[in-house]
Amino acid sequence: LQAGDGMHVIGVKAIYETGESELAQVTVGGQSSISEAVAVAVTFHDKALWLDGVAATVAVYSADGVVVVNERQAEDVVDLSHLSPGVYVAVVVMDGERHIVKFII
Repeated sequence: LQAGDGMHVIGVKAIYETGESELAQVTVGGQSSISEAVAVAVTFHDKALWLDGVAATVAVYSADGVVVVNERQAEDVVDLSHLSPGVYVAVVVMDGERHIVKFII
């Protein structure tokens, strides 16, 4: 989905036989691209988010839109080894900028 002015909305919804989850949405874009932000500030490797500095907030969403990690003032590494196998989206706020990382465990 495109929100205009270089901004984009990413949505994730899980559909089950018995119904569906609420749509989880994150708006990204602006002056820097996602790949630039990820390469500089936040990376996913070896079941952890590696931070280049201190993050004001780290929120990790499962594919069905549930918040599975919610940390404040995270520094250097956020361990994600406790998460079940699946697809996740992390939203990390550092120095007033939002960084989005999609990853699979």
